[in-house]
Amino acid sequence: MIPRSILIWIAALMAIGCASPPSKIQFKSVPPSSMDGPDPNRSHPPLVTLEEYQEFDRLGIDIISEQGAGAGVTGARKVTVRIAHQDQDLTLKTKNFPSGLDGTNNSPRKEMAAYSIQHFFLDPVDYVVPTVGVRCIPLDEWRTRNTYSPTRVPGTECALVSYAFWLQDVTLPDPLYDEERFLTDARYAYNLANFNILTYLIRHHDTRYGNVLVSKNDEDRRVFAIDNGTVFGAFFFNWFYPPSFSWRNIKVPAIPRNAVNRLRKLTEEDLQSLAVIVQLEADENGVLRVETPGDPIDVEEGVSVRGTTVQLGLTDDEIEDVWERLEDLLKDIDDGKIGVF
Repeated sequence: MIPRSILIWIAALMAIGCASPPSKIQFKSVPPSSMDGPDPNRSHPPLVTLEEYQEFDRLGIDIISEQGAGAGVTGARKVTVRIAHQDQDLTLKTKNFPSGLDGTNNSPRKEMAAYSIQHFFLDPVDYVVPTVGVRCIPLDEWRTRNTYSPTRVPGTECALVSYAFWLQDVTLPDPLYDEERFLTDARYAYNLANFNILTYLIRHHDTRYGNVLVSKNDEDRRVFAIDNGTVFGAFFFNWFYPPSFSWRNIKVPAIPRNAVNRLRKLTEEDLQSLAVIVQLEADENGVLRVETPGDPIDVEEGVSVRGTTVQLGLTDDEIEDVWERLEDLLKDIDDGKIGVF
């Protein structure tokens, strides 16, 4: 006679084999966003082109208010500035550059890379990462507000700071992923899937709860990834948080077809633009300004300095890893492991 324990195992295996297939997406298309004009979740249109970054880099701004931002270890500040010729106030999250221009949890180059990668598959209205950039503040201006040592490049007369546009009308997600809603709510699925594509491509490894925000408008629930310093295979990360908080793999059952079509058109050569995402050159006053990127000074380094020229970007190995993850994603789609809608 077959032991009862074995019979139970056989029954369990048969049940698994006869189980119904996973639920499928219950909508055929994604309705357009209800937004009319600039994204109401942001106080300023995203910066996209080199010309827009250069214009913003050279804007005259006055600091209206300043305070600490969050409980992180990077010394982030919430700064409201007034843009002189536009008669407009803008709130930024700023961080001082680490002393070596790159750090474990404060990596301006990786923040810029995370922002840049979304250009390959999203339109600005759907951006998951808020605008990030770098600015070098003249030392006389810096010293009026700070008593500690600035981060400088030898031969320059300015302090390096990274910034991100402060998101408006956002909150912490609870929960971030509702599997049933994903299958039935097209806009919800579209926004969350775009977020997941981004976190997958950058190998997002920062599982801290506060690094993901969602819009308060639940009918068009945008999902945003902020503080993207622990990405691209970072060795150190917040391992205190459970793996379920991590989005470095594709967790949703399907992703938008238009994003997939754009990713299919990319070549490995296209990704080489990530080698020099930002190039800074000292002007006649020794202040570093955003200029047109040139050829990489050193493809093995994410931060390269030659004289008073500074380049920020991804290393050759990091770019290769992005390409391999992109190829794996497309293969999983072709093999039917990930759906499209």
